[in-house]
Amino acid sequence: MVCSTSLLPGGLLVWMCLFHVALIGQIAFTEQSPVETLESVRNLVAKNEALMCLIKMDYRLDYERTGDVPDFGSKALTSSGYMKTGDSVFASCEGVWAQDGIRQYSFNDYFDSSAELITGYINIVDGEVMKRAKPDLMKGKISKMEEFNWRDIFPALLGLRPFEAENNLSDILVPQYASLHKDTEMVDGRQVYVVDVNRPVQPVYFARIWIDRLWGVPLKLQYFDVHPTTTQNRLRVEVNVNKVHQLSNGGHLAVKGTRSVFFSGAKTWTANEHITIDVNSITTRREDIPDSLFSLTFPKGAKIYNSILGISLTGTGQVDDPRVNWVSDIGITQLQNPNEPSQKEPSTAVARNTPNHPESDRSPAATINQTKVLSGEHSATKRYPPLLFILFLFSLLVAFALTFVIGTLRTRNLKAKGDK
Repeated sequence: MVCSTSLLPGGLLVWMCLFHVALIGQIAFTEQSPVETLESVRNLVAKNEALMCLIKMDYRLDYERTGDVPDFGSKALTSSGYMKTGDSVFASCEGVWAQDGIRQYSFNDYFDSSAELITGYINIVDGEVMKRAKPDLMKGKISKMEEFNWRDIFPALLGLRPFEAENNLSDILVPQYASLHKDTEMVDGRQVYVVDVNRPVQPVYFARIWIDRLWGVPLKLQYFDVHPTTTQNRLRVEVNVNKVHQLSNGGHLAVKGTRSVFFSGAKTWTANEHITIDVNSITTRREDIPDSLFSLTFPKGAKIYNSILGISLTGTGQVDDPRVNWVSDIGITQLQNPNEPSQKEPSTAVARNTPNHPESDRSPAATINQTKVLSGEHSATKRYPPLLFILFLFSLLVAFALTFVIGTLRTRNLKAKGDK
């Protein structure tokens, strides 16, 4: 519709035009404005994480090292990017990772610079305990779930589990651990939210994370020994995501990136871990990820150390052997003294970290309202309110009617003057 100054009084015309502009502007702002609260960013991330609760993939990791190798000591090798067995330094790794909530499966083969297989490991986390075994299952270990090294899941190093630990990213995007920067930034041409986070458990260190505004995926992570806003902070680790893949269920996953570890002092040294996920291997279908993938039965004659019970065992090959194939807090007590009732409460490991578990024991501040998240109520770009749209249409109708009425009256007045 075209407004004519010959048909409308000046004040009324200006008022209508301003009203229409304001309505259109508010609609556009509501659709496109970025999320401005930590809770909204957390819900955006959690919505994407929920689409990867069940997933399986193949991946490859290539090590690249520069500078003089520091004296790490035996405890620092895993996180330093300088892994080795004997005199054989790991040059690459090929693996498989799957998860079903808190349940984890990983199978890693490590190779030297001549592509010769050095060693391999299978890791199973069933929600209560962790089992680690050689590929032939003839040698292994049973430990508490808390002893699982989450760095063995290399795809998760690209931001799925910040601080390379048990927590998902959404778990720590809460006020007691995180703060959201006021302004967004750009990373590789994409708008991102910037969040500063401290590790929720000891030893505490800090991270700055750049999260894609639409995908809810970290595109960059930096880890510091002190808070990143402190002038004395030192950059220890940096993760840069180079490629994000959209899953068949609509989720987004970082499938290519580099984790860099920096050392400075008497010796300057950098270790780069280049991680690439085979996008053709990714599946979120239940039939491709059976429950049996997350269980491990040691064969007869296998040598096993149960660190929970503090005993060495020989595998029996029996699925129901509690010493080898199932150990919970109750099971330990019953094994040690079967004539006395257990004084320990059942393990809540499954509930603690499974997003959709009905008995989750997370704190209220760390609890995701899955119904709201999955329905899109807290999505990054909300739809404009229906009432506002109705008002917009109504204003157009009123403007048209007023234009018609005033124009008709003005035409009659002009005609009447002409007749006279």
